[in-house]
Amino acid sequence: MPVHSADSSDPQKPASETTHSSQTEIQCEVGEAQFHIARQIAAQRWQEARSLHRFLGAAVVGSLALHGGVLSTSIGSSQQPQEPEA
Repeated sequence: MPVHSADSSDPQKPASETTHSSQTEIQCEVGEAQFHIARQIAAQRWQEARSLHRFLGAAVVGSLALHGGVLSTSIGSSQQPQEPEA
């Protein structure tokens, strides 16, 4: 009965092919890890951008409301009817 070693390499393959296969597997695992990290960073940046967009939108709306109120007040005060002089 043949004894199987803990090594998953095929004894029929040459050592260079086994090494190349192992390196390819490692590169795939590293690539997958980098992909997941990049995806997490992208999701975080997307959330930051959405938060900034909401903040800036609220700031612009608030600024327009403030300036709009000031403008309407100044326009309203200049358009008040003047009392006739007696």
